[in-house]
Amino acid sequence: MSLESSSDIALTERKNKRFAEALLARSQFTFGEYRGSALLVIRSCLLLNDDHSDALRHEEIRTQRSYVIGLALIGATKHCSEHDIDPTSDECERIFDEVRNFIERLSDATNYLTNIYDNLEEMDTRLLRQECSLRIQVPDYIRVEKHLEKADLQRSSKELEIHVADYLDGKLRTTELDCFMFKLLAEEEPVQFIHAMAWKDPGLPELGLMSKLEVAVENKKALSRSILPMAIKGFLYYCLYAFLLIGGAIFVQTQWFNNGDYWIIMIAAMASLMGFVIWLWALIWFLTKKFKHARNPNEHPDNQLIELVFSMSNFFSMMRSPGKISLDRIEQKLNDLEKMNAVMPETLYAFVSDLRSRGISSI
Repeated sequence: MSLESSSDIALTERKNKRFAEALLARSQFTFGEYRGSALLVIRSCLLLNDDHSDALRHEEIRTQRSYVIGLALIGATKHCSEHDIDPTSDECERIFDEVRNFIERLSDATNYLTNIYDNLEEMDTRLLRQECSLRIQVPDYIRVEKHLEKADLQRSSKELEIHVADYLDGKLRTTELDCFMFKLLAEEEPVQFIHAMAWKDPGLPELGLMSKLEVAVENKKALSRSILPMAIKGFLYYCLYAFLLIGGAIFVQTQWFNNGDYWIIMIAAMASLMGFVIWLWALIWFLTKKFKHARNPNEHPDNQLIELVFSMSNFFSMMRSPGKISLDRIEQKLNDLEKMNAVMPETLYAFVSDLRSRGISSI
């Protein structure tokens, strides 16, 4: 090995250690004798390397993924400390290796259809924040259903639920990490459902680039409109249709078939009568549908879909609250969603029970 390459490696090692220490410092926790183990894990978990700018590497330290790395390392340190595990032992190494596995599985579940490492060469600040955001990014000024109209999710709810269930039985738990993991799982089903309803899927051109939610809203508006203007408008269209049809038949009959046989006019009259029957049938059908909707608006599928989407959206907004959220309040909302036939992850209910058993009443 040349002297020049040796110095480059030494410089890279110093830089890597510096960024690992910066992440430890941001966690605001004293790792004590387990500091060396924590630094080793961080250096293997950080995405960026010496090919990236220092500014971008500092940005990685401020991402959500790095924040969770710090929380998991605190959990590993507390577990080892509470059980008097020697920092040089194989058991300590296995526990800190759990942090590496925990972060890898969490990253995979929240970026299910992408490989973060494929984008490293073209990484910039925007892409870095996107790839390292474990909870879906939604601007504060926009409701989640509006944001998800064009956001193509790349997440696995099943993988995430399995991972959270494993976390509950793991050795990395801390109150702060519990809070993060609970909110991450609680948001997942609302996000997936709202996305399915609100996304303007370009693969479904028959919807005319309208989402299922927009179709339901338009149907609801149509059922709320007054029937009289619609009936008058439909009847006027029918009259115009009948006038043009019979008038055209009379013109053709007199110009080309002036032999006393009026079969063309008769066919036109029958077609006109058929048009009237269709208009009348449509009017009766719409009146029946409108009457049923007026009697039981909550039982109409479109209304149920709209209500469930907005209830899911409100639940998501509650989980994004910057302050503490009562577990009683969360359970109330979960029960309300359940009554609306929403299927929330079973692990979420187990998580609530686990938190209560630990004496935690809010997160």
